Amino acid sequence: MGISKNNLIKVSNKLAKLGFIETTRGRAGGLSLSEEAGKISLKEIVQKTESFNIAECFSNKSVQCTFRRSCLLKERLNKALSAFLSSLGQATLNNVTVKNIS
Repeated sequence: MGISKNNLIKVSNKLAKLGFIETTRGRAGGLSLSEEAGKISLKEIVQKTESFNIAECFSNKSVQCTFRRSCLLKERLNKALSAFLSSLGQATLNNVTVKNIS
């Protein structure tokens, strides 16, 4: 898939710390989806692993945007984000994962 080893290690460590995957060391080791994680919605996983500060005004920091009082973009982006997360909330990892990869 073209993912660097370092990036893969960082991502797998984060997912393991969150309890989404289980890691096994050794010759027969590897990664597997934890039983509980398969029941968690994609929405919950994405919310725990991604930042949704699409624009400066989405963060809790002081906003310097000149248009913030009259801007309609934030409202549109919020609606799009809500629709995206709502869609992810309708599926779990068990619904979208391949059981055996050979």
